[in-house]
Amino acid sequence: MSDIEPPDVQSRWQSAPSSPQGALDRIRRFGPSFTLAFFQNSPDSVSLLSAGGVIEYMNPNGLAILGFDRSDEIAGLSWSALWPAETRTKVLAALSQAKSGVPARYESTLGYLNAPETRCAITLSPLMAPDGHVDALLAVVRNQ
Repeated sequence: MSDIEPPDVQSRWQSAPSSPQGALDRIRRFGPSFTLAFFQNSPDSVSLLSAGGVIEYMNPNGLAILGFDRSDEIAGLSWSALWPAETRTKVLAALSQAKSGVPARYESTLGYLNAPETRCAITLSPLMAPDGHVDALLAVVRNQ
């Protein structure tokens, strides 16, 4: 054993989930607390959109990038309004694709209010209801 490893390293490895599926099952057991921690602490901008592309919630990092203090200040705004006019067609196509159940990706600069000119990679993922329809969209914006 290395003198930089704590003495209980072996026991921690033994208690870790034995497979990716085991880890996913463990995450599911955390339920809403895991989801909230992910939203609140992600270094990316993470937003919950309605299936129609309206912002319902944006995490603190996303709010900071856009110059807002609270999610309710941006809730109700159309997702496409955040992006420059010249990329709006691309944004609307990505929203349509995600709404159809297929994840979509695009790149753009932010174009809202006083947001700094920042190049971003955006992923829109459908969130499926138990009956199989797209109930909402998860939007993740990563600065490049």
